[in-house]
Amino acid sequence: MSLSPLFFLNFDNCIKEIYNSCRIVVFGTGRLSKGEFELRTKPVIGVIRLNMNLIREFVDKYKETYTYENQKIMYEEYLKKAKDEAVTELIPFFEKINNLFLRKKVDEKLLFEDSAFKDLDVEEQELLKGLGRYFEARRLVLIKKNEEAADMLDMEGMLDEKINLTHALLWTVEGDALFARGKKNDIDRAESRFRKAIQLEDKYASAHLGLAIALFKRNSNIYNEEMEKALETAEKLGAKAQVAEQRGFMNQQYGKIKEAVSFYEEAIKYDPCMLIALRFLAPYYCDIMDNDVALNNFKKVKTIMPDDEALNILDKANNIMPDDDPDINFLKGLVLLKKGERESNSKQAEEYLKKARNRYKVLNSKFYQSFSDELLKEIEVDTQTRENLMSNPNSVAKILWQTIEKKIDYTVFHNKEKFLDFIAPKLSETVSQKIEFEVLRRWNSYTPIIADNHFASKGGGYFINIKGKGIVVDPGFNFIDNFREAGHKFHEIDAVLITHAHNDHTADLESILTLLHKYNKELEGEETFNRDNTIRADMAMFNNKSIRCGEKEEDIEFVKNCKEEFERRKKIIDLFLTKSTLDKYNGLLSLQADNYRIHVIEAKFDGVQQNDKNYANCDQIKFNASSIIIGDDDEKNCVHIQVIPAKHDDLISLRDSVGFVFEFTETNSILIITGDTGWSKEIKEQYFKLSKDYKEKGYKIILVAHLGGFYEKEIEYDPNPYPDAEITSPPFYKHHLGRLGLASLLETLKPDYCFISEFGEEFKGKRINLANIFDEVFKDTVILPVDNGFKYDVVNDKVNVITKEDPDSCQNEYGYVDLKDVKAHKSKDDSLQYYYQSRLLKMLRRNWNMN
Repeated sequence: MSLSPLFFLNFDNCIKEIYNSCRIVVFGTGRLSKGEFELRTKPVIGVIRLNMNLIREFVDKYKETYTYENQKIMYEEYLKKAKDEAVTELIPFFEKINNLFLRKKVDEKLLFEDSAFKDLDVEEQELLKGLGRYFEARRLVLIKKNEEAADMLDMEGMLDEKINLTHALLWTVEGDALFARGKKNDIDRAESRFRKAIQLEDKYASAHLGLAIALFKRNSNIYNEEMEKALETAEKLGAKAQVAEQRGFMNQQYGKIKEAVSFYEEAIKYDPCMLIALRFLAPYYCDIMDNDVALNNFKKVKTIMPDDEALNILDKANNIMPDDDPDINFLKGLVLLKKGERESNSKQAEEYLKKARNRYKVLNSKFYQSFSDELLKEIEVDTQTRENLMSNPNSVAKILWQTIEKKIDYTVFHNKEKFLDFIAPKLSETVSQKIEFEVLRRWNSYTPIIADNHFASKGGGYFINIKGKGIVVDPGFNFIDNFREAGHKFHEIDAVLITHAHNDHTADLESILTLLHKYNKELEGEETFNRDNTIRADMAMFNNKSIRCGEKEEDIEFVKNCKEEFERRKKIIDLFLTKSTLDKYNGLLSLQADNYRIHVIEAKFDGVQQNDKNYANCDQIKFNASSIIIGDDDEKNCVHIQVIPAKHDDLISLRDSVGFVFEFTETNSILIITGDTGWSKEIKEQYFKLSKDYKEKGYKIILVAHLGGFYEKEIEYDPNPYPDAEITSPPFYKHHLGRLGLASLLETLKPDYCFISEFGEEFKGKRINLANIFDEVFKDTVILPVDNGFKYDVVNDKVNVITKEDPDSCQNEYGYVDLKDVKAHKSKDDSLQYYYQSRLLKMLRRNWNMN
C-alpha cells in the first residue's frame, strides 16, 4: 500500500456524511423545487472549497507567525474555526498539529493513504500532501529521528513540479533535518535547501534564518557578510526573537558573554519561550553573584536576587508553554540545585527533574533524559548521605555531617565551580574581526613579589586579540589574575610570546601550562557526567545518546569517535620562547608534549638566522629568526609577527632578548613592543629602518615602549657631544630605555602613538606627569602611560575609557573613544590608573576639585 502525507481528509466519506446530513432538509419536506434543491445543495461543494481556503489561509498565517504564544493562539483559532464551521474533516488535522506543537502524542504519524485525495484536483492534492509531509518531518525531527526525516524529504524530484504554498516550507524543514542529522556534507546540503526555499519564497523568514545558521556553522572561523544579511532579512520579516537568539548564540561562541546575554535577554522579551536563550540565561543568572561585572545588571533591582530572576523567566515561559514541558522543568530543577542552600530546594528540584526525565523519554531525547538522571542521582546520594550521617556516632561521620549541615561543603564545591568557570571548555571556534591590544601589567621587576599592597602592586603582561587568535606577551607575575579579572577565559589563549627570561616576564608561564592540562581534561569529559560543555557530552547530545554512553563494551565506536574528536579539538598552545627562556624552563617543558608546541625565536641585527646546532636536531622546535607565524601560513587570517633584537641582560646573554613588530595590513598599521632594551647604535639603526620602511608605506606606527627606570648617570648627558661619542657612553641606561633612550627612540622612530610601559614601582605617583612631559616635547606623537586595563581597538583606532560616572551608584559607564580624546587619571597613591574621555575628566576635575 502506497502512503502519502496527511492523515485527516477522506473526501468520499466526507461528502457522504454532509449529503446524509442534508437529506432531512432536501428530502424530508417533499416540497422543494429544482431551484431550491440546487440552492440547498450548493454548500456541499462550498464546504470542500472552504476546506482548501482554510488550509491556504492557515499556511499563509503559519509562515508569518514566529512567537510561541502567537503560534499557540493560531493553532487554537484554526481548530475553533474548523469546529465552528462544521468542517469536520479538518478538526483532527488541527488537533494533531496542536498536539505536536505542545509536544504531546508525538507517536501519531501525520501520513495518510493516497485514496484520501481522489476527489481533489492535482494542485489541491499536492498542497495537502505537502502540508502533511511538512508536519510529519517536524514530528520526526522533534523525536530525534532526523535520519528518517531527511530520507522522507528527498526533495530532488520536486524541482520539475508545479510550485505550491508548501514547497518553501518543505525545503526549509529538509534543511533543518539535514542540519540536525549532521552527516558529512549535510551542512552544505542544508544550505542548498534553505537557498531553494528563499528562491521559491523570499519572504519566508525561517528560510533566511536557516541559511544564516548553516553559514555560521560552515564558516565559523571567519566573518560572513551573507550570514549577517540573512539574519537582517529574517528579522525584518518578523523572526525577531529567533534572530536575537541566534545572535546571542553567535556571541556566546565568539566568547563575548556580555553581548550574548544582551541578545538572549532581547530574545526572551520578544518571546519568553526561546529555549536556547533560556538554557543559557537560567544558569547564568544563578552564577551572576560570582561575577562582579554581571552583578551590575541587578544593582538597580536589589529586591530581586539573580537565582530568583532565573526562576522568574522560567515561570514566564511556563505561563505560555504546557506545565509538563520538559525543557522548562529541567531548567527549573537545575536552577534550584544551583541555589542548593535550602533543603526544600532539593525536593522541588527532584520533582521538576522527574517530570522532565519522563517527558524526555517520550520525546526520545536520550541525552537530556540521561542528564536529568545524573542530577537525580546526585540528589538521591545527597539525601541518602544525610540520613546515614545525621545520627551516626562515628567521629569521621560527625565531621562529615557537620561540614554538610553548616553548608561548608556547599560553599567549597560552589567556589570550586567558580574557579573551574575560568577554564570552562569552549567547543567551537572563535569568530572575530577584532584586533585589540590590552595591557594587563602594572609594575616591572621584583616589586610585586614583596608588595605591601597585593591588590595594587601587580606585574602582568600583554594580551593581543587578532581576529580570534589570542596572543599573550610576557606573562609575568599576576598575569593570570589580571587576565581573569578583565573578564577573559582561558580558552582565548592560543599563543605565548616571551621577550626574555626574567621572572617579571615569565612567572605565569607555568600557570598557563598547568591550566592548559586541566582545560583539556575538562574538555574531554571522561570523568565528568554532569556537564554539557565537554566533548563527550557534545557527541552524546549530537548523536542522541546517553551522557554515560561509552561505559559499556558495545560503545566502542562512540568512544573511538570521542577520542578522535578530542584529538581534533583539544587545545594546543604555541610557545615562542627565546633560547635562554627555553634553557630556564628546560625541566618543565617537554619536546614531546601533545598540548603545546615549542618554537625558539631569536633575532640578529644583520638579519642572519643564528641557529644553535644543539637545538636544530629537535624536530619539534621551529626557528624563526625574523618572523613568527601563528596559524597556517596559507590561512587568510594567520598572524605575522616580526622578531626584532633588544639589548637586555637576559640571565645568560644579551643576544637572547627580543622585541616584536605586529603588522596589521588591514588597518595599515604596526604595533611595536620594544621588550626590555637598552639604547645603542644598532638599536637606533634598527628603529630608523622600521620608521623608514613603514612610513613610506603610509603605515601608522603604534609603539609600546619599555621605560624600565631612571639611571643616575643620565644627568651627565651632554646635549652637544663630540662627533665620535658612542651612544653607549655612561649617560645611557645599559639595559633599559630610561629617559634618554625613550626620547632618542621617539626622535628616531617618529611613532604616531606611544604607550609607555614597564614602569618600576618607584614611579608611583609620577607616571602621568612623566608622560605629559614627553607629550609636550613630542607634539606629533600621542603619548600615554599604560596600566592594567588599558584596551586599544586597532581597527577603529579607539580606546575603552570611562565615558560617564555616577557618584550615587558608584558605577561607571565605558565606551570606545578616539585615542586623541583619552586622558589618564590616577588614584591618590597611583596604585591604580584610569582612562577617561577627556571632556568628562575635565568636568570632574572642575566639579570635584580633582588633581
